[in-house]
Amino acid sequence: MNVYQAIVAKDDATAQLDAIEGIDNKECFTIVDYDSAAFLAHTTNTFDLLLLNLSDSSLAEQDKILWQVRSSALDIPAEILIFCLNESPLSSHLADGLIHAGRNLYSQVERFYERQSQLLKHKGNSAIDRFLAFAWPRENFQLTPRWQLQENSSYQYPLLACLGILEEQKILAQWQHTDILSAGDLVDRVRQCPRCDSEHLNYVDICPRCKSIDINSSVSLHCFTCGHVGEQGEFQLDTALRCPTCLTQLRHIGVDYDRPLERFHCASCDHRFIEGQVIASCHNGHKQRPDELKERRLYQYVLGPAAEQIASVGRIFDNRALQWGEDTSIENFSWLLRWSNASAQRHQHQHLLLFLNWEGVAEAITQWGEERAMAQIAELQERLHSVIRQTDVFAQIDSDKAVILLCHTSIKWLDQIAAKLASIEAANDDSILKLQVRNFPLPSQDLPENTQQWLLAHANKLELDHVI
Repeated sequence: MNVYQAIVAKDDATAQLDAIEGIDNKECFTIVDYDSAAFLAHTTNTFDLLLLNLSDSSLAEQDKILWQVRSSALDIPAEILIFCLNESPLSSHLADGLIHAGRNLYSQVERFYERQSQLLKHKGNSAIDRFLAFAWPRENFQLTPRWQLQENSSYQYPLLACLGILEEQKILAQWQHTDILSAGDLVDRVRQCPRCDSEHLNYVDICPRCKSIDINSSVSLHCFTCGHVGEQGEFQLDTALRCPTCLTQLRHIGVDYDRPLERFHCASCDHRFIEGQVIASCHNGHKQRPDELKERRLYQYVLGPAAEQIASVGRIFDNRALQWGEDTSIENFSWLLRWSNASAQRHQHQHLLLFLNWEGVAEAITQWGEERAMAQIAELQERLHSVIRQTDVFAQIDSDKAVILLCHTSIKWLDQIAAKLASIEAANDDSILKLQVRNFPLPSQDLPENTQQWLLAHANKLELDHVI
């Protein structure tokens, strides 16, 4: 049975270690006791889990420790297990749970280190590497947003912020699209300014005629005798209602007078209306109608099927059998490209390799939101499949990049190919997304053995000679 060393941070150096009361099989843990002040300075020791035994009065200190550990501000692995005695604002996002009597922490700790030992140790420090180093060893990992007002947004995923993963919305959309993450429960839906993504919006009703915000709600009366319409206060004479114009006493509603439907009055243009026009104004000064706002959906995410492939083998490998006209993985495409190039050299055939890039994706995400932008790209990809032959091989490199191998196609057919691809862009109702196509004739002596790395490098290369 493994023995793990736990360090306890607490706010009262003289108090008992109540935090360990929730640990069964105490002989499996070696407890090292430090108060919180000493703990912040004592981070060079090697230990396996951290217990925060802090009282309600020290929850701010607890959140500070959680944030510092997860953001690697201390000399402690950011992915270390942390359990708290009391719940704090960040504990459900950055800690691994609460300590309570009867909870068997040992099995959770044992499973964590078992899975961590299976995790492929990446040499890189990419966003996905840092994220999976934290998330994958946790068998029931969940990524949850937190309501937290910031400069432009109202929600944040604290773990991503701690791990230094920027462009949160874009990253989450990409990871969901590639099955690294799967959306779970919908937490909230918020509206965003289409111009700056601000979620700090003020909704105000304005006059539909002059657009003034100086409007008031009031009760109006309409005299049937002379047709005068005015606010109810104008008709209040002594204890009775009398028309200020014809002095007719108004006794019965529906007989002598009625109340007009118009219940708002504009002080700027004297216009009366039933309902005002609503305008949403963000804190950056942009104004738009509510139906022009973008929608952002906040989900609780869990790890998707691609996360396990990356964690275990370092990449996503698609081993499905190739079907006519079906997309293939970049691994399969790379092998086929190398084989086709060698075959073309031997038999003096000609092939054509096309690199496709959808420009304007960042602008589309800003204007439409991630979900709509990705759906639009997927629709355009479907149109692309309708104009290529079944014998052509297609592979998706990124959400906005793809590559096509046109077998037995020479450069002389480029004009016809360009016309077909132009029809896809012409069918796009919106002009934000633009299709850029670059070609690379085969066979080529410049194609290296590592064709996958060559493909990824050239997918982002803008200076290829032949651009359609």
